[in-house]
Amino acid sequence: MNGPSGYAPPTRRRLLGVVTGLGVGLSAGCLGNDSTDTGDNSTDTGNPDDVAPPDCAESRRPNPPDPEPEESVSPFDYPSLPTDQSEDALASYVESFERAYVGNEWLEAYGEELVGFGLLTEDRTVTQTGPPAVVEIEYQTSEVTGLDDRDKASGTSGHLIASYAIWSETVRRAVAERGGSQPPDARKTGDIVVCPAGDESE
Repeated sequence: MNGPSGYAPPTRRRLLGVVTGLGVGLSAGCLGNDSTDTGDNSTDTGNPDDVAPPDCAESRRPNPPDPEPEESVSPFDYPSLPTDQSEDALASYVESFERAYVGNEWLEAYGEELVGFGLLTEDRTVTQTGPPAVVEIEYQTSEVTGLDDRDKASGTSGHLIASYAIWSETVRRAVAERGGSQPPDARKTGDIVVCPAGDESE
């Protein structure tokens, strides 16, 4: 199982980053859903690139079971599609969805050993109001594994950027490392994470 967004999760030897350096606080069983938003940068370009929603039979997104230990991270709930199509509502939806997606991805990878998770938002931008609406979010994640204090390890991801294309009933997600040669564009590529036909776990 890959780690966040297709990138291999670090082994315990590689989980050497200091989570507190991100400015987020840890607590047993959760690492705050509180993220630090550095502001919304919105560029309303109208809908210069109308793209029809992709056909889909199902969506694919991680849906891990609830671990037994109380100190383990619980699965994250995915938000419902926003009825409010304002830029702030769209950006907030994407931020919540990305936190749930990546958090559940880590939970699938580590199971009950995942005792802390947080997503630090660095920037979020509405580049197109639709249809489809296109929203980008830049972020890092922090993770803590190990039920036993002697085995605890913490680390942070690299800087990631996720692109979301949001239609009335369908959502497609694409993600890449920030600074890559090909920024993600969910209008053209990526995984269907919301589909009117139904949702399936990965």
